[in-house]
Amino acid sequence: MKTRKATAPRCIRTLGLEPLESRVVLDGNVNAFMSGGSLHINSGSANNEITITQTAGQSFTISSRDGTTTINGQAGDQTFNGVRKDLDINMGGGADVVEIDGSSFGAATVTNRLNINMCGR
Repeated sequence: MKTRKATAPRCIRTLGLEPLESRVVLDGNVNAFMSGGSLHINSGSANNEITITQTAGQSFTISSRDGTTTINGQAGDQTFNGVRKDLDINMGGGADVVEIDGSSFGAATVTNRLNINMCGR
């Protein structure tokens, strides 16, 4: 009579997959901040398109002109109040577009200096 060896119980493993975060690459980002009453707007080397609209006497709203440029890493408009001195714009080496709009009360006005550097240097 032959004896049969007992087989070890089989271990069943359940495998799963975990989704990763989105890898969508946007055109670029524009960093904007207030310092000492001046509004500073800086860009990297990506192609960025923004619109700067004066919404009140010392208030400016920055928005994406092409729908892909982010402002401070966020989609959507960002408004800066208390701009009582300069408007300083330094864009990077990309194919950038900056549009400056007034509002219903007239042309956009800057109290002190309007500095625009489009070549990234």
